[in-house]
Amino acid sequence: MMRSNGGPPHWSSLGECSGKDQLLPSQEESERLRSVLPGCEIRTFSDSGHSLLLEEGDDLVTIIKDASYYHCGRHLNYVSDYLPPSPYEFKEIVESYR
Repeated sequence: MMRSNGGPPHWSSLGECSGKDQLLPSQEESERLRSVLPGCEIRTFSDSGHSLLLEEGDDLVTIIKDASYYHCGRHLNYVSDYLPPSPYEFKEIVESYR
């Protein structure tokens, strides 16, 4: 795939890897993807297993917001892209301070 100016395309990608994956070498694969994909950012979840997004406490929307990958326009704008915490996120925040 080539852009109209002849260079390779550039897009952002967010990789998630599990620290306790017993089936696949998630951390090694995430490092390989980071070296192959320009603009790839990796988030490592040390306490998660193979089913990262199915486990309690790992919410994909929260992960995307925390990594600043959610934005309304072409570029990130912290004011216009602000999203208040979801009820789940709010509950987690409150419970962490108890």
